[in-house]
Amino acid sequence: MEQSKHIIIGEWFCALEGLAIAEKIHDFYYEEFDNIPKEKKLGDYKYSMIEYKLFCDFDGRPIRRNRNKIFRSYGCDSINSKYQKVLNKSIKDNPKEYSSFLKLLNKQKTFRGCKTLYYELSSDKKQKVIQDIEKIRCNLPPKFTFQDILKIACENKSSIDLTRFEDNSCYLEICLEVRVVYNYGDYEGDRILFHKFDYEVNK
Repeated sequence: MEQSKHIIIGEWFCALEGLAIAEKIHDFYYEEFDNIPKEKKLGDYKYSMIEYKLFCDFDGRPIRRNRNKIFRSYGCDSINSKYQKVLNKSIKDNPKEYSSFLKLLNKQKTFRGCKTLYYELSSDKKQKVIQDIEKIRCNLPPKFTFQDILKIACENKSSIDLTRFEDNSCYLEICLEVRVVYNYGDYEGDRILFHKFDYEVNK
């Protein structure tokens, strides 16, 4: 597992851009739409994302804009004695900024994520695939997992295997792009709950 356990919600830590308070930690697990490494399997832990609010940079200068951030946990570390001193001095020297920061902690921000999948199409199956994908989109509930997508595809005898995707669309003559959107924090068990399904066919 990535080192996210040493970052504690509600406590200070060293983020990528400076000193911050961790607000939420989102753990992600391998699903059918992932390129799963050989040593991993479906459902294994993948990585963590940390939501946080920045107070100051590593020199103690307050950050006044774009304080709400989210980043992979590998770019974060627990605060050490050196930066604890920097933080303490910054708080002491900037009481108004610190007061403003504390008020900001009570305001939540929704972070949105998106997964794009690429599928190779043949020209003779293009129209059939579009019809099948449209059926999937029309039958999805307001929130759905990728398993729900696969189930509906199976029930409608979809002509494309949605678990067989390409890394990118660079070398595909005809490509189906499927985009699924979610809000961080929307889960069903270890699976992401999506709220938007869209697609596009590119020649």
